[in-house]
Amino acid sequence: MFSVVIPLFNKASTIIFSIESILAQSFSDYEIIIINDGSNDNSVELINNRFSDNRLRIYNQENQGVSSARNRGVSESKFDYIAFLDGDDEWLPDYLKKIKESIDRFPANGMYCCAGFIQKNNKEKVIRNLKKNENKISEINVFDNPYIYLHTSSIVVVKSVFLESGEFPVDLKSNEDIACFFSISLFTNVVFCGYPLSIYKLGFSNHLSKVIHYEIPFNLVKRINYVHKKWLTTNKGNRKYVLFTKYEIRNDIFKFIKSNRFDSVLYINDNISNEIIDLFYFNEFYFFKFKKIKYFSLFYIICTKLIWKLSRFFY
Repeated sequence: MFSVVIPLFNKASTIIFSIESILAQSFSDYEIIIINDGSNDNSVELINNRFSDNRLRIYNQENQGVSSARNRGVSESKFDYIAFLDGDDEWLPDYLKKIKESIDRFPANGMYCCAGFIQKNNKEKVIRNLKKNENKISEINVFDNPYIYLHTSSIVVVKSVFLESGEFPVDLKSNEDIACFFSISLFTNVVFCGYPLSIYKLGFSNHLSKVIHYEIPFNLVKRINYVHKKWLTTNKGNRKYVLFTKYEIRNDIFKFIKSNRFDSVLYINDNISNEIIDLFYFNEFYFFKFKKIKYFSLFYIICTKLIWKLSRFFY
């Protein structure tokens, strides 16, 4: 039923634990597809020496990046439901069982998300993304608060929806997972499983979330433009996407202004698509780039953020 896709690049210290967490699942109808994306450590050797399960397959390719590896994994899959797991994360034993229950309850949907834990430097695990969804399986609008719901190792997608939405964009060095899952959320209804059954691990070397600081504006803008083009092809049906996008862009600009990174503000101003700029108040972007009115800009953005949070998008 499930094809579990793992991109692998130099994960010798963690990949065994990730695979063991799959093999310990209480639901056993799955395959494991590992795409070795040009690892130069002994990750593959460790896997071959440790496991002989016929549900596990390894495909080797030259290093092309995590998006290419995940897309290759989907192309090699034989099942309709694709479960993503990074090589430094883990699942608790009932993860696939609860996702199967979510699918049975909402079979027409195209993406299923699950709550989970965050564990940093092998310290105590902290529960993430529960709130009002605790111990419930329910339909959601991802754009109510995407970063509460979405994490790669806690997401299962229907293969046909994944392909329709455009897969993982291979030209992004970061934000590729956000671009993919935001796009999918525009094409299908989404289900959230409010049981914490995944473990997102931080603090390891070569972690997939690491981004070079100066690259952030480039990838941020490219991802926002990418997703917005997808939204324009969907008859503009999800208005909460628009409201969240405005909030997110203002929030990022706020961070850049506060840290005096006006070069990043200028980059956003010059490279964000005109279709997105048209969503904002007249000349709003123009004023953000002036250092002399820094504190006015910060105050203005704080007000818009408060309005967004208090009114739950209805502004």
